[in-house]
Amino acid sequence: MFILKIMRILIFSLLYGLLTLGGGSWPQRFLPNHRQPAVEQPAPTPDTLTLMFIGDVMSHGPQVDAARLPDGTYDYAPCYRFLAPYIASADLCIANMEVPLAGAPYTGYPQFSCPDNMMSQLFEAGVDVFLTANNHTCDKGAKGIRRTIQVMDSLGIPHTGTWLDSTDYRQRNPLIIDKNGFRIAVLNYTYGTNGIPAPNPFMVNLLDSVNIFNDIATARATDADYIIVVGGLNKNKNQDCEGADRTEYGLPYGQDELIEALAATDKKLVYVNISGNAVAMPWIDKVPAVVQAWFLGSEAGSAIADVLSGDVNPSGKLPFTFPVEMSDGPIFNEEQYPGIQREGENIIDEYYSEGVFVGYRWYDTKNVKPLFAFGHGLSYTSFEYGEASVKGRKLSVSVKNSGKVAGAEVVQLYISDTEASVARPAKELKGFKKVFLQPGESKTVTFEIPDSALSFFDADQHKWVVEPGEFIAHVGSGSDDIRTSVKFNK
Repeated sequence: MFILKIMRILIFSLLYGLLTLGGGSWPQRFLPNHRQPAVEQPAPTPDTLTLMFIGDVMSHGPQVDAARLPDGTYDYAPCYRFLAPYIASADLCIANMEVPLAGAPYTGYPQFSCPDNMMSQLFEAGVDVFLTANNHTCDKGAKGIRRTIQVMDSLGIPHTGTWLDSTDYRQRNPLIIDKNGFRIAVLNYTYGTNGIPAPNPFMVNLLDSVNIFNDIATARATDADYIIVVGGLNKNKNQDCEGADRTEYGLPYGQDELIEALAATDKKLVYVNISGNAVAMPWIDKVPAVVQAWFLGSEAGSAIADVLSGDVNPSGKLPFTFPVEMSDGPIFNEEQYPGIQREGENIIDEYYSEGVFVGYRWYDTKNVKPLFAFGHGLSYTSFEYGEASVKGRKLSVSVKNSGKVAGAEVVQLYISDTEASVARPAKELKGFKKVFLQPGESKTVTFEIPDSALSFFDADQHKWVVEPGEFIAHVGSGSDDIRTSVKFNK
């Protein structure tokens, strides 16, 4: 759920399974206040609009069967009535309708057609707008596209993403919604339709840089204050999946072109990246704000909204490095990547021949500047570090919240061995602690430095070894943001 304290918003999303992108336009009179909150809601404030997004509305065979009544009709109300109280908590609810209403016979995966009652009951439960451009749009051909649009129009439901023809497209694209004094432009696109082309004269909004740019130009006339792009990777093969490597470091589905076009609008642009991996960001110098949102599960919308709105001050740190390009990393030959096919077997062997210089250790030691370093993470406040000191094996450092809002800092301890007899990384993470501070508040953070923080594994002796000599303790906000260092001896 988004709680956005801004006046005009242009919202994009590219991720299949989250919220797809599109266009279409209805006046305010087609947005009836048809939901009845189950519990008393707080009075709206003039600078607040609550948005709810529902992804992947689907009806598989067992769900169709469960909704069938003895007389052969269908009723999804017993299911959706449980959603109604949650939907009622939002001012505006937008859902991705990923099944066509092609009429009987009703079918589930892989080519859907669901009863009309499913959509009408979702509308009754409080969904205001349906997005229809997705990979199942063309499952039932012309009939599915036509009936879906006709049913929504008959119920007065705003929708976007598919159109009856080019005239319908021009008349209803982009979708502009005025709600509670806010003006919102919603654009809905899909990366494909499972290989089934849209039959003439119907139109399905596909990811196309020219169309997107034209839609953006039209939407700009609404004078949006902020543009929020939700993109990244999905779980398809060769993306953020198990069992197969990625084949490219860049974002799929033309997202870079979209972001470049949006950045050229001179609006305040926020990019929210959904992924469990690093991605290339060739446009990074043109985008004022980037949020790494990972795969957060069912409460992802609430968590992202809390961070974007400022209700929560982020304090996360990256657990790995985002390189500028893949060639910046320790990959020298095909044995490392993409690997060598084992003769006579369906197995690929990949060799991690970088030794101990794994991840950030490589970038630090080789002085390669990353896109975002290991341990990096910003906050809506700022933190000042005092001088670190070591007494015995205890390191102490003061940290102060020098900003205007409460926040948490993850203080990171790295150790360098300046006299090692073997090759060691420039520095290695040996500890971290999170400290919560009010504005102006200071706290002392302490770390114990045991022998294990100084040792390395000696392959000849087959044991961990600590050599005497000089070490340096580095304390900072990230592996590339060291604030204070102190020498000590073993």
